[in-house]
Formats: sequence, C-alpha cells, structure tokens
Amino acid sequence: MIKVVGFMGGVGNQLFQYCLYNSFQQKGNAVFFMDRTGQFASIHNGLEVNKYFDVNMRKIPLWLYYCLRPFARFTTSTEKNFKESAVFFHGYWQDKKYIPTPLPIKFKSLPLSPENEEVLRCMQNSESVSLHVRRGDYLSPLNVGTFGGICTEAYYQQAIAIIRKHYTNPKFFIFSDDIAWCRSHLDLKGATYIDWNTGEDSIYDMYLMANSKANVIANSTFSFWGAMLSRNENVVYPKHWYANMPAPEIFPDVWIGI
Repeated sequence: MIKVVGFMGGVGNQLFQYCLYNSFQQKGNAVFFMDRTGQFASIHNGLEVNKYFDVNMRKIPLWLYYCLRPFARFTTSTEKNFKESAVFFHGYWQDKKYIPTPLPIKFKSLPLSPENEEVLRCMQNSESVSLHVRRGDYLSPLNVGTFGGICTEAYYQQAIAIIRKHYTNPKFFIFSDDIAWCRSHLDLKGATYIDWNTGEDSIYDMYLMANSKANVIANSTFSFWGAMLSRNENVVYPKHWYANMPAPEIFPDVWIGI
C-alpha cells in the first residue's frame, strides 16, 4: 500500500515522524514523505532528518500527490484518530510504540569544527554528562503555559545529584539557548558550556549530546533524541513533559524520571 508521511516541526519532531515512516517501510509498504516544514520556517531549519541522518526516504512525486490529493479528506490519519489503512499521515507521532528496537537511526559523518572536535574528544575521555536547558521560546507567552515551569533550577539540581550517585567524577557539558542562565543558576565547577552551535549548526549540539555517556534532558524532543541516539541508560528526564496535559509515552523504562 502507498503511505505518505508528513514531516514538520524541528528535527526532534522529524525523528519521531521518521520512526513512523520506517515502521511502514518494514511492513512492505511503498512509503513517501511530504515536506511540510515550510510552515515553521521562521523558528526551525527546514527538513533536517535526511540531511544529517543516514535514513532511507523518498519524496512523493508531484504526479502521485495530485492523483491522491482528491481523496485526502477520506484517507488521512491523525494521532487522535489513527488508521493504519490510511494513505496520508499528519502528526508528531510521539509514542514509543512507533520507535523500533534496535533504533534504525544514526548520524551521517558530519564535518566538525575545531571547537566541536575538542568537545567530542573530551567527552570520549571522561565520565561525560550532557545537560540540556531550553528556555528561549519556552518563555514566550505562546508557549509558557505548555512548556514553562517544568525544567526549573530545582529539577536540574535534583538531576545533577542523581548523576553524581552514578559517577565518581562526572564531567558536565552544558547545551542551552541561555548559557548565561546556566552559568548563574547551576553550580557546576569545571563544566564546559557549548554556545557556538546556533542556527543551522544547532544539529551539532544533538550530535555531541549523542556522544556523551549520560544525559540530563529538558522537556524537549531535541534533547530527547540526543539521549536516545546515545543509547545510554543513565538518562534523567522530567516526568511532567507538559504543564497542561499528560506526558507522552516515549521514555525507555531504564531512564530515570523525576
């Protein structure tokens, strides 16, 4: 059967969408993707999943899209009304039932800047812990009611204490869109603060997080995938992913929720 999966949002959301795409491939379907990232162009970096990851994806040809489009109203599945028999799939698909084991996603070979090469080397030679803090857009009036007030200073202090119980000499690597806040609120002597991977280069933050030996993540699909791609078991995550709705069922059982 033909399946068309829409890709939208940032790279974290796109990786969830690829998991659904891959699940259809594994069942022998003819699967295509439709790029819908343009509607988020002002806050994200377009379609990134096939640019930075070793994935097998085919874009739907225009002729096929126009053949199927008249029936879209009757053949579209959403997360709230999932129909495997559908043709078009539009959603974020944040559910671990779509995430296969072993995970069929890995980074392509990416060219690293001297700064990122040095961080990677330090991570490989230490008890490296990536810690991600997302503030920025989460503090806007549009988002604060959903994402704000969850990954507080108290959350990170508790997470750091848990990590210290697992490692004798943990080395923290801090990734954030607000490094100044991290420096003033997190008591982490000797930590490395990564603040140079911005814009389209932000993918390198995820790449580095995926190379650490433990992770403290924010309520962010970006840092979720940084931890997932690391294949680490020592991952601390916030149980309350949203302020106004239940958390998605995405977390491996071995991760530590607080």
